Amino acid sequence: MTSHARRTALYLVLISGLGLALRLVFPTADPPTVRTVGTFWVDEGAWAASARNRVLFGTWQLNQWNPLHVSPLFTGLVTLSYTLFGVGTWASRLPSMLLGAGLPLLAFATLRHEDRQGAWIAALFMATDYTLVSFARIAMLETMMVTLLAAAAWCLAEGLRSLPGQGDGRRVWLFTSGVVSIVSVTAKASAFFFPIGLTLALAGLALLEGFGTAQGKRYQAALAWYLFGCAVMVSLWAILWVLPTWNEFALYQFRHYAAGRVTRSVRGIGANALLFPISKTIFARMPVATVFGVVATIILLAAMLQRLVGDSRRGLERTGEAKWTVVQATRFRLSPVDVAHASWLWVGVATVIAFDTYATHRYVMLLPPLILLAARQISGGLSGAGGQPVGGPSGDARTQSGRSGDGTLIDELPSRWRAVWAILAVYPLYVLWGGLLAALPVRMRWIAPPAVLIAMLSAVWLAYRRDQATTRAPGWRPSAALGQLPSAATALLIGLAVVVGIGQFMRWASARTYTIVTASRQIGDIVGSGIPVHGTPAVSLSLENRTRAYMVHQGITDLKQELARETPWFVTYDLFRPVAEDSQFAVVLRHRLHDAIPVLHLPVQDSVGDVPNVAVLWRVRERHRP
Repeated sequence: MTSHARRTALYLVLISGLGLALRLVFPTADPPTVRTVGTFWVDEGAWAASARNRVLFGTWQLNQWNPLHVSPLFTGLVTLSYTLFGVGTWASRLPSMLLGAGLPLLAFATLRHEDRQGAWIAALFMATDYTLVSFARIAMLETMMVTLLAAAAWCLAEGLRSLPGQGDGRRVWLFTSGVVSIVSVTAKASAFFFPIGLTLALAGLALLEGFGTAQGKRYQAALAWYLFGCAVMVSLWAILWVLPTWNEFALYQFRHYAAGRVTRSVRGIGANALLFPISKTIFARMPVATVFGVVATIILLAAMLQRLVGDSRRGLERTGEAKWTVVQATRFRLSPVDVAHASWLWVGVATVIAFDTYATHRYVMLLPPLILLAARQISGGLSGAGGQPVGGPSGDARTQSGRSGDGTLIDELPSRWRAVWAILAVYPLYVLWGGLLAALPVRMRWIAPPAVLIAMLSAVWLAYRRDQATTRAPGWRPSAALGQLPSAATALLIGLAVVVGIGQFMRWASARTYTIVTASRQIGDIVGSGIPVHGTPAVSLSLENRTRAYMVHQGITDLKQELARETPWFVTYDLFRPVAEDSQFAVVLRHRLHDAIPVLHLPVQDSVGDVPNVAVLWRVRERHRP
C-alpha cells in the first residue's frame, strides 16, 4: 500500500469514525422531537412492531397492524438485531445507526474519480449533518432508504465512469444500480421517485449528447442496463412478495398511504410549492450545503441550456451573436454524475410537493444529493471558472476558443437564453432564501414567501433589461460570484458546516433526556410480561418491556374488532387530543375508559405538538353487568 493510499484510508477511518460516534453515542436517549427536524419517537415502536412481535410472541402481528407489509427490509434487519441482542430501544435503532454511518463512505466513493476534493467535503458533510445524524439515531425507515439510494448512486457513478472511453460502460455496476434502486423501495415506498429520476437523467444525457453520436449511444446502453436491473428486481419482488401478499400490500401501499397523501388540486400543489422551503427549518440547519447546493443546481441548469442551444448550428445562427461558436458551446461538458444527482434532487422535490410538505421525514431523501452537489461547487468542480470545464477539462476547446477562463458558465449563454436560465433559477433561489426565512415567526412566514418571489422576479426582469442594454459590457457578469473559491474560503466554509452540525448535536446532547425508555420500563414493571395493552402510545412505549401492545390505526385495523377486544390496560395521551390520537382509537377510549382508572402518568415529549405532554396508563375495572 502506497503512502497516499494509507493517508486516504486513515482520513476515511477518521471521518467515518466521527459519523459513527455521533450516531452511536447515547443510544437510548430521547431523539430530538422538534417537528422542524422530523424525528418522531412515536413511530419507533410502530415500525418495529412486527419484528418485536415475531421475537417475543412468535407471530408477525397481534392484530391487523403489520408494518412488515410496508417495509419488509427494515423489519428483517430489526428482527435480526433483536435476535442477536434482545428486544430493546438501542437494538431497534442499531440498523439505522450503522447504515447512517455508511453515508460518508458512499459519498466519498461516488465522487472520488469525479472530484477528489469534493469527495472529502461531501464525506465530512454527510458525517456531521444534524438532520442525517438525528434520523440515523431512531428506528424509522428514512435512514435505511437514503443509504440504499446513496448506494445506487455510487453504483451508477462507477458504471458511468468508463463511458468517455471505450465500450458501453461497466454493465454490472449499471445493472446493480437498477437492482439497488428497487431494493430501496422495499425499505420505504417513497423511494419510488428515485429510479424515475435516474431514468430521466440518463435519457437526458443521451438527448444532450445526440442519439446518433457515439457518446449518446453509450448513454442509451447505460440506460438499458440500468432499466434491466430495475426490471429484474421488480419481477423478483413481485413474485416473492407483492403477489403472495397482494391484499395486505395494496391495503397499506395504495388504499391507505398513497391515496391519503397525494395532493389532488392545483391550489394544493401551489401551496405546497410555496411552503416547501419554509414549512420546516431543515434547510436553515444546514446553511452551507443549502447555499452551495442551490448554486450548483443553477449552474447545472445553465450547462444543460448551453448544450441544448450549442449543439444545433441552426439554433446558433438564430441567436445573431457572432461570438457564440460551436467550439465555445462545447467548452463546458456535463458530468453524468452531477446530472444524476441533480435529477435525484429535482424529482425528489417534485415528489415532496406532490405529496406533503409537512411530512418532514420526506425531506431526508433530498439531503444526500444536495450535499454532494454543494461539495462539488465548494471544491470548484462545478464553477466553470478559471478554465475548469464542468465535468473535466477540454483542452482543445479551450485553446481554439481563445478564452482564458475569465468568464463563467452562465456568461457563455446567449443573452436570450440567459433570461430563460434566470427564470428557471427563480425557484431554486426561492428554496435557498426560504430555508433562511423558516427561522422567522410563523405569521411572517406567510408574508415573506410571496414578497421574496416578487422580489426575485423583479430582479430577473431588471437583470434581463440591463443585459439587453449593455450587450455584455465588461462590468456585467450575472454569475461572477459563482466562480471558484480561494483555498482559505473553502476551508472556512467546510469548517463552518462541520461546526454547525456538531454544534447542534452537542446542544441536544447536553440537554438530552431518557423519558421514553423510563416510561416504557415503568409500564413493563406495572403491567407484566405478555399482558395485553391497547393504544398507539402503548406500541410507541413498548420497546423496553414485554407487553402485548395492540396498535389501532385508522383505515387498517377494524374498529369493531378493537371494541370487542378485552384488553385490561390502555395507554393514552392526556385529553385524547385528535392530533395525538387516532380518531378510531378515540372512539375506543370513549367506549372503554368509563370502566378504567388512571394508574400512572408518564411525562413524555409529544412529537406532534412539540410540547411536553403526559401519557397515561389506565387499568380497566371489572365490568358489573345488571
